[in-house]
Amino acid sequence: GMLGEGTTDSALCTLEQGNLEAAFSRFGKAEEFYRLAISQDSQLTVAIRNLAMLLLAENKEAEALELMRKIIKEAPESDESRELLPVIRLLEKNLPKGA
Repeated sequence: GMLGEGTTDSALCTLEQGNLEAAFSRFGKAEEFYRLAISQDSQLTVAIRNLAMLLLAENKEAEALELMRKIIKEAPESDESRELLPVIRLLEKNLPKGA
């Protein structure tokens, strides 16, 4: 996806660490790194996407959906948005109403 102009190296570095933890199935650690990366750069949609996917894997659908909607709202033209739209539709179909 497109990286915002303000994307800092430290945020990308943190994101990579999260990806590494996720690759080794250390999801708690990965989640911490993703959240940290997002706090370092709120425009880092790929970190938000990865966190959302992680939360989905942990059956935290409501929070994952919230994050995905945030990406669609803030970066509608991004690759992440195009990728997540069908996921969101699927989740909205399967989630109890009002979620």
